[in-house]
Amino acid sequence: MPAGGVTYLPIPRGSGAILPGLISVDLPLGIRKGETFDIVVRQVTGSGRQAATVRIGAIRSWRRVLGSFQIKISVTTKDLMLAPEERSLSVMRRIQEAIPAGSRWFAVTQRHVNQIAARVGAFGGNRT
Repeated sequence: MPAGGVTYLPIPRGSGAILPGLISVDLPLGIRKGETFDIVVRQVTGSGRQAATVRIGAIRSWRRVLGSFQIKISVTTKDLMLAPEERSLSVMRRIQEAIPAGSRWFAVTQRHVNQIAARVGAFGGNRT
């Protein structure tokens, strides 16, 4: 989904408390070494309380943050990124082998490994 400002991803009620997920970020063209990008992720829920809004006469639900985390992406060169990405690919391939095909994490891990492999290939490394 395109991001900018605030983007909401609704999670259906009753879907369970533990959902596997993967965040992938495509940076814009023309970025330069030294630039940084900050991503803030918050899990927001309705608190169950409602309040009457006098000004417009409507009832609105209050929301609260259940948890959050931040991702900072620092732009660097492919020469500096290749070795760590190759190590990550090796480790993630090993982890992937241990995840049963029926696990809810299987597809997420497979996609993650494929993304790391694509980065390694783009940096000029061996993606196999």
